Amino acid sequence: MYRFLIAAACLLAVCFALERRQGAKTVRPAFSVGLTHNHTFDQPENVLYDRVFVDTTSSYNPTTGVYTVPMTGDYVVQMHAVAEYDGVLQLELTKNDDYVLSAYAHTTAEYASASNVGVLHLTQGDLLHVVGKGSSILYGYEQEVYCTLSAYLLYASK
Repeated sequence: MYRFLIAAACLLAVCFALERRQGAKTVRPAFSVGLTHNHTFDQPENVLYDRVFVDTTSSYNPTTGVYTVPMTGDYVVQMHAVAEYDGVLQLELTKNDDYVLSAYAHTTAEYASASNVGVLHLTQGDLLHVVGKGSSILYGYEQEVYCTLSAYLLYASK
């Protein structure tokens, strides 16, 4: 199920990434990133997604976990995550360090997952990132990428 969600997010990002206008290709902003290792948060901090599936404008920085919006418009933003056994998952999407939306899950005996999707109006230069809070335990391995963040431009505006 999760691999399908990741594949669908990547496919949507790629499909919307290139747009034809009068025979020339115009790059449309889109990115999709994932986490390839387990990570525990002792204090609030940015999630540093280390696998870049797609980044059509090279706007995601894996060192800081920050996506710098390259073009003003309406974006679809998706985040998905899995908590490990006996774990709490608490993530917040922020824009310019202001809260936008959350994903939360708690489990005592199994894995737990959380997702959230929103359509946001973003301005060129806005900074998006996901903050892990509380005792969040994000699950991930090289061949098991369950924690992802993706966004793509629906409509450009001024």
